[in-house]
Amino acid sequence: MAKASILDRLPDNITCIAVSKTFPEDAIRRKKEEGFQHFGENRVQEFLAKHESLSDLDIVWHFIGHLQSNKVNKVVGKADFLHSLDSVNLYRKLVHACEQKTTALKVLLQVNISGEQQKAGFSPEDLFASLEEIHSLASRACPVVGLMCIGSSLESAGDEFVRSQMREMQKLFLKLKQEEVPDLFEMKYLSMGMSSDWEIALEYGSNMVRVGSLIFGTRGVGNVR
Repeated sequence: MAKASILDRLPDNITCIAVSKTFPEDAIRRKKEEGFQHFGENRVQEFLAKHESLSDLDIVWHFIGHLQSNKVNKVVGKADFLHSLDSVNLYRKLVHACEQKTTALKVLLQVNISGEQQKAGFSPEDLFASLEEIHSLASRACPVVGLMCIGSSLESAGDEFVRSQMREMQKLFLKLKQEEVPDLFEMKYLSMGMSSDWEIALEYGSNMVRVGSLIFGTRGVGNVR
Protein backbone atom coordinates (compact mmCIF):
# COMPACT_ATOMS: atom_id res chain seq x y z
CA MET A 1 0.00 0.00 0.00
CA ALA A 2 1.34 3.42 -0.89
CA LYS A 3 2.02 5.44 2.20
CA ALA A 4 -0.32 8.30 1.27
CA SER A 5 -3.22 6.05 0.25
CA ILE A 6 -4.68 6.07 3.75
CA LEU A 7 -6.20 9.45 2.81
CA ASP A 8 -8.02 7.76 -0.06
CA ARG A 9 -9.26 4.97 2.20
CA LEU A 10 -10.63 7.20 4.94
CA PRO A 11 -14.18 8.59 4.80
CA ASP A 12 -14.40 12.36 4.38
CA ASN A 13 -15.55 12.89 7.96
CA ILE A 14 -12.42 11.27 9.46
CA THR A 15 -9.39 13.40 10.35
CA CYS A 16 -6.05 11.71 9.74
CA ILE A 17 -3.28 13.08 11.95
CA ALA A 18 0.15 12.31 10.53
CA VAL A 19 2.27 11.63 13.62
CA SER A 20 5.57 13.19 12.61
CA LYS A 21 7.51 12.81 15.86
CA THR A 22 11.22 12.05 15.28
CA PHE A 23 10.90 12.69 11.54
CA PRO A 24 12.60 15.75 10.02
CA GLU A 25 10.94 18.84 8.59
CA ASP A 26 11.53 17.80 4.98
CA ALA A 27 9.52 14.62 5.58
CA ILE A 28 6.61 16.75 6.78
CA ARG A 29 6.93 18.99 3.73
CA ARG A 30 6.69 15.95 1.46
CA LYS A 31 3.60 14.66 3.25
CA LYS A 32 2.00 18.09 3.09
CA GLU A 33 2.49 18.02 -0.68
CA GLU A 34 0.79 14.61 -0.73
CA GLY A 35 -2.30 16.10 0.86
CA PHE A 36 -1.83 15.70 4.61
CA GLN A 37 -3.05 18.73 6.58
CA HIS A 38 -2.93 17.61 10.22
CA PHE A 39 0.35 16.73 11.96
CA GLY A 40 0.98 15.47 15.48
CA GLU A 41 3.96 15.90 17.80
CA ASN A 42 4.50 14.65 21.35
CA ARG A 43 7.62 16.46 22.61
CA VAL A 44 7.51 20.17 23.33
CA GLN A 45 11.01 21.08 22.14
CA GLU A 46 10.65 19.17 18.88
CA PHE A 47 7.18 20.59 18.29
CA LEU A 48 8.37 24.18 18.79
CA ALA A 49 11.29 23.73 16.41
CA LYS A 50 9.07 22.28 13.69
CA HIS A 51 6.35 24.84 14.23
CA GLU A 52 8.88 27.61 13.63
CA SER A 53 10.71 26.07 10.68
CA LEU A 54 7.46 25.08 8.92
CA SER A 55 5.62 28.34 9.57
CA ASP A 56 5.29 28.90 5.80
CA LEU A 57 2.98 25.88 5.54
CA ASP A 58 -0.72 25.81 6.33
CA ILE A 59 -0.62 23.05 8.95
CA VAL A 60 -3.08 22.11 11.70
CA TRP A 61 -0.86 21.14 14.65
CA HIS A 62 -1.92 18.54 17.21
CA PHE A 63 0.09 18.14 20.40
CA ILE A 64 -0.51 14.53 21.39
CA GLY A 65 2.06 13.88 24.13
CA HIS A 66 2.02 14.43 27.86
CA LEU A 67 2.23 18.15 28.63
CA GLN A 68 3.85 19.28 31.86
CA SER A 69 2.15 22.25 33.46
CA ASN A 70 5.34 24.32 33.39
CA LYS A 71 5.39 24.07 29.59
CA VAL A 72 1.81 25.16 28.98
CA ASN A 73 2.79 28.66 27.87
CA LYS A 74 5.16 27.25 25.25
CA VAL A 75 2.44 25.26 23.54
CA VAL A 76 -0.52 27.64 23.88
CA GLY A 77 -0.68 29.92 20.88
CA LYS A 78 1.06 27.41 18.62
CA ALA A 79 -0.87 24.14 18.80
CA ASP A 80 -4.41 23.99 17.41
CA PHE A 81 -5.38 20.86 19.35
CA LEU A 82 -4.13 19.27 22.55
CA HIS A 83 -5.09 15.59 22.83
CA SER A 84 -3.59 14.90 26.23
CA LEU A 85 -5.55 16.81 28.87
CA ASP A 86 -5.11 14.47 31.83
CA SER A 87 -5.92 16.53 34.93
CA VAL A 88 -8.15 19.35 36.14
CA ASN A 89 -5.08 21.31 37.22
CA LEU A 90 -3.63 21.19 33.70
CA TYR A 91 -6.94 22.38 32.29
CA ARG A 92 -6.97 25.30 34.71
CA LYS A 93 -3.52 26.36 33.52
CA LEU A 94 -4.45 25.94 29.87
CA VAL A 95 -7.57 28.08 30.25
CA HIS A 96 -5.57 30.79 32.04
CA ALA A 97 -2.86 30.79 29.37
CA CYS A 98 -5.35 30.92 26.50
CA GLU A 99 -7.23 33.81 28.05
CA GLN A 100 -4.04 35.70 28.87
CA LYS A 101 -2.75 35.29 25.32
CA THR A 102 -6.20 35.84 23.76
CA THR A 103 -5.74 32.71 21.69
CA ALA A 104 -7.69 29.49 21.27
CA LEU A 105 -6.79 25.86 21.88
CA LYS A 106 -9.14 22.92 21.42
CA VAL A 107 -8.52 20.17 23.97
CA LEU A 108 -9.42 16.51 24.25
CA LEU A 109 -9.63 14.64 27.52
CA GLN A 110 -7.20 11.74 27.64
CA VAL A 111 -8.71 8.56 29.05
CA ASN A 112 -6.52 5.75 30.37
CA ILE A 113 -8.86 3.09 29.06
CA SER A 114 -6.28 0.31 29.44
CA GLY A 115 -5.63 1.06 33.13
CA GLU A 116 -1.88 0.71 32.57
CA GLN A 117 0.09 2.65 35.16
CA GLN A 118 2.66 3.90 32.67
CA LYS A 119 -0.04 5.62 30.62
CA ALA A 120 -1.42 9.03 31.51
CA GLY A 121 -5.05 10.05 31.49
CA PHE A 122 -8.22 10.06 33.54
CA SER A 123 -9.72 6.76 34.52
CA PRO A 124 -13.39 6.73 33.42
CA GLU A 125 -14.41 7.00 37.08
CA ASP A 126 -12.11 9.95 37.79
CA LEU A 127 -13.29 11.70 34.65
CA PHE A 128 -16.92 11.67 35.74
CA ALA A 129 -15.91 12.70 39.26
CA SER A 130 -14.05 15.69 37.78
CA LEU A 131 -16.76 16.67 35.33
CA GLU A 132 -18.39 19.36 37.46
CA GLU A 133 -15.06 21.10 38.01
CA ILE A 134 -14.14 20.83 34.33
CA HIS A 135 -17.49 22.38 33.43
CA SER A 136 -16.91 25.23 35.89
CA LEU A 137 -13.55 26.04 34.28
CA ALA A 138 -14.70 25.69 30.68
CA SER A 139 -13.86 28.60 28.42
CA ARG A 140 -14.52 29.46 24.79
CA ALA A 141 -10.79 30.11 24.53
CA CYS A 142 -10.07 26.53 25.55
CA PRO A 143 -13.08 24.34 24.78
CA VAL A 144 -13.17 20.63 25.50
CA VAL A 145 -14.02 19.03 22.16
CA GLY A 146 -13.67 15.29 22.69
CA LEU A 147 -11.83 12.28 24.05
CA MET A 148 -8.50 10.61 23.28
CA CYS A 149 -7.09 7.26 24.31
CA ILE A 150 -3.98 5.17 23.80
CA GLY A 151 -5.22 1.62 24.05
CA SER A 152 -3.34 -1.61 24.47
CA SER A 153 -1.09 -2.85 21.67
CA LEU A 154 -2.95 -4.90 19.09
CA GLU A 155 0.11 -7.08 18.64
CA SER A 156 0.48 -7.95 22.33
CA ALA A 157 -3.12 -7.77 23.57
CA GLY A 158 -4.95 -9.21 20.61
CA ASP A 159 -7.91 -8.16 18.49
CA GLU A 160 -10.74 -8.91 20.93
CA PHE A 161 -9.11 -7.15 23.88
CA VAL A 162 -8.39 -4.03 21.82
CA ARG A 163 -11.95 -4.07 20.55
CA SER A 164 -13.28 -4.27 24.10
CA GLN A 165 -11.35 -1.11 25.04
CA MET A 166 -12.55 0.74 21.96
CA ARG A 167 -16.10 -0.34 22.69
CA GLU A 168 -15.79 1.14 26.20
CA MET A 169 -14.39 4.37 24.77
CA GLN A 170 -17.32 4.64 22.40
CA LYS A 171 -19.77 4.14 25.28
CA LEU A 172 -17.98 6.77 27.36
CA PHE A 173 -17.96 9.20 24.44
CA LEU A 174 -21.70 8.78 23.88
CA LYS A 175 -22.43 9.06 27.60
CA LEU A 176 -20.48 12.31 27.84
CA LYS A 177 -22.52 13.71 24.96
CA GLN A 178 -25.34 13.97 27.48
CA GLU A 179 -23.17 16.38 29.51
CA GLU A 180 -22.49 18.80 26.65
CA VAL A 181 -22.33 22.55 27.14
CA PRO A 182 -22.39 24.13 23.65
CA ASP A 183 -19.16 25.95 22.67
CA LEU A 184 -17.50 24.92 25.95
CA PHE A 185 -17.77 21.16 26.35
CA GLU A 186 -18.82 19.13 23.32
CA MET A 187 -18.01 15.61 22.25
CA LYS A 188 -17.10 16.34 18.63
CA TYR A 189 -14.01 14.16 18.31
CA LEU A 190 -13.05 10.67 19.39
CA SER A 191 -9.29 10.41 18.84
CA MET A 192 -8.63 6.68 18.76
CA GLY A 193 -6.67 4.36 16.53
CA MET A 194 -3.11 4.28 15.23
CA SER A 195 -1.21 2.61 12.38
CA SER A 196 -1.97 -0.95 13.47
CA ASP A 197 -5.61 -0.55 14.51
CA TRP A 198 -7.10 2.51 12.84
CA GLU A 199 -9.54 0.43 10.78
CA ILE A 200 -10.88 -1.21 13.94
CA ALA A 201 -11.16 2.21 15.62
CA LEU A 202 -13.44 3.45 12.85
CA GLU A 203 -15.85 0.62 13.67
CA TYR A 204 -16.22 2.06 17.17
CA GLY A 205 -16.87 5.67 16.25
CA SER A 206 -13.38 7.16 16.01
CA ASN A 207 -13.26 10.23 13.78
CA MET A 208 -9.61 11.14 14.46
CA VAL A 209 -6.86 8.61 13.84
CA ARG A 210 -3.22 9.22 14.77
CA VAL A 211 -1.07 7.46 12.19
CA GLY A 212 2.73 7.50 12.10
CA SER A 213 4.63 4.55 10.63
CA LEU A 214 1.97 3.84 8.02
CA ILE A 215 2.60 7.32 6.63
CA PHE A 216 6.27 8.04 7.35
CA GLY A 217 7.72 4.55 7.56
CA THR A 218 9.41 2.75 10.45
CA ARG A 219 11.04 4.93 13.05
CA GLY A 220 14.72 4.32 13.72
CA VAL A 221 17.83 5.89 15.11
CA GLY A 222 18.21 7.97 11.99
CA ASN A 223 14.87 9.65 12.58
CA VAL A 224 15.58 10.90 16.08
CA ARG A 225 16.10 14.63 16.25
